[in-house]
Amino acid sequence: MEKGSIFDNALDDKEYEGNLIYLLKSGSEFIRNNSKVRFVKEAQYRVDKPDYAERAVTEALVNALIHRDYIVLDSEIHIDMFDDRVEITSPGGMFGGGSIQEYDIYSIRSMRRNP
Repeated sequence: MEKGSIFDNALDDKEYEGNLIYLLKSGSEFIRNNSKVRFVKEAQYRVDKPDYAERAVTEALVNALIHRDYIVLDSEIHIDMFDDRVEITSPGGMFGGGSIQEYDIYSIRSMRRNP
């Protein structure tokens, strides 16, 4: 898939450094600030409908931050915003090497990357 359109400029570009709580907060704000919010009109009020549920964004960012490979220098989490989606990528692969396709998903052991 292509990252955006050749006719569109990036909405925002930021780099953040700090502790995990700061990175989580900053990543959430970045996604919220670069997402659309539509609304549904009810009888006496309106209900905002953001592109991405706050709980889903938090879960994805927490997973990316916690499971990131901190042994790899300059291992950064990337958040890419597209017209139709957000992608959150974290460096590193399967713990112990290989790819998910090489494993029986019912017998993968739980191992800590960052004890």
